[in-house]
Amino acid sequence: MLLRTLAALALALPVTLAGQQVPRSATGSGGITLMRELAIGTDTAGPDYEFAGIGLAAVTRSGSVFVGNAPDGQIRKYDVLGRYRGDVGRVGSGPGEYRHAQGMAVVGDSLLVVYDWGNGRVVLFDTAGTYRRTFRVSGMGGGPGKLLVVLSDGTIGVLTRMAANAPRRAGTLPSAYVRYRLTGEVLDTIRVPDEVVADVTLGVRNLGWRFPFSATTVSTLLPRGGIATARTTTYRIDVAPASGPAFVIERTVPPVPLAGREREEWQAFLDFGGRQAPGLRVPSLPRQKPFVRDLFADAEGRIWV
Repeated sequence: MLLRTLAALALALPVTLAGQQVPRSATGSGGITLMRELAIGTDTAGPDYEFAGIGLAAVTRSGSVFVGNAPDGQIRKYDVLGRYRGDVGRVGSGPGEYRHAQGMAVVGDSLLVVYDWGNGRVVLFDTAGTYRRTFRVSGMGGGPGKLLVVLSDGTIGVLTRMAANAPRRAGTLPSAYVRYRLTGEVLDTIRVPDEVVADVTLGVRNLGWRFPFSATTVSTLLPRGGIATARTTTYRIDVAPASGPAFVIERTVPPVPLAGREREEWQAFLDFGGRQAPGLRVPSLPRQKPFVRDLFADAEGRIWV
């Protein structure tokens, strides 16, 4: 099933939401009530409605949904009612094809942008699914982070690792966004804070890898310019807008323990992985969950946590 709702909490940026109404729950407590708008996928509707894993998703303002099915890499289109409307492009290396798509977004409600890491390029379709053009990019695939971002001026950023000789601290992953026009013209490079990684990586052969308890740095570009950054180990977000003073959003919240049945299930996952790969070091589970898993920013000026 695919749910249109992708986040659970919004924090309003005071410099961009002045005079706007902050969403509230039905109880008026200041929270947000999540409501399912659309579900796609049943076990009886046929293969076009089955997903072995959802790697990518993008939505138009009119409600059309594009979904990347992770195992075969095929992008499919569904209408506002969730009805299958055909495949978009296909896996390959020719015009209108992509290999290992690592990012997808709708720009201006008229173009579907696909970051084709496998071929080192960006592929553009219109929102009817018709191929338009391609241009080369330099970027990275896999790993943490948002590999493709769309800014409010219609440009895109593709995340790339900095050169091996770039200044860096031990245990960090220096990276930056290369910003492009949709014609393929390179505009500039936006450096993002180094990711400081101390993952508890859980891996089981044939079941994939999990990164549920990362102690790292996460960031998101603000569509109107600037960047927001947080460490997953504390509830503090440092916001540096393109214009205006920088500020901090900070919450005092109790840690959420990793306990009970959930801890037992993760421990069983670890134990199973250890039996599948004897001699592999099995990490210890932390006592609590991360305060923040990731950040996202929308065109309305909100940061989603």
